[in-house]
Amino acid sequence: NHAKVLKSLYGLRSAPGNWAKELERFLVSIKFHFCHKEKALFTRITGNNTIILLVYVDDILIGSNSLSEISLFESELSKRFEHKPFESFEEPRTFLGINIQQIGPRILYHQYDYIEKLMSKFSVTTNEKIRSPISTTLALPPDLYSCTEETLRKYQSIIGSLLYCAILSRPDILYATITLSRVRNPTSEIFHAAKRILQYLWNT
Repeated sequence: NHAKVLKSLYGLRSAPGNWAKELERFLVSIKFHFCHKEKALFTRITGNNTIILLVYVDDILIGSNSLSEISLFESELSKRFEHKPFESFEEPRTFLGINIQQIGPRILYHQYDYIEKLMSKFSVTTNEKIRSPISTTLALPPDLYSCTEETLRKYQSIIGSLLYCAILSRPDILYATITLSRVRNPTSEIFHAAKRILQYLWNT
């Protein structure tokens, strides 16, 4: 049974859904309530103490007006699941590749660190000053062109990373990224166009 559970949670396409249901059952059992409009959001109110959880797969962002409430939740979680110790009870600095800064009453979020890692991962230089995400003269290659599997994997990886940025914090690159995502067999010119978007992100 133990092996079947592990396979169900970590080895199948249905793993994220199974894990979400398992975590939800656990949180409900310790008196958390999930938001019907946003099922990744859980809250528990005990007297004057409130704790809020924002869940993304196995990453959890925790907010509370009570340190003891956070400590209690960590203890409850430890009894059911193995997890890394809570690092601190300070304001969050990063979450899912997003940098978070609180400046007075405002909250600023960006993906500077994430973009910097992408620049290194895909060997993109910071020398060029790019002010637009895509060239107006770029032509997409015909489907007849064929590239290697390794080139395609790298291209899909960079496009997926760019889409993540576009959806979370940079909608200004969405059109350019979606345009390039239509390419099935990228040429060196198309690969350069994808890297251009990264250079644009870095410069803006």
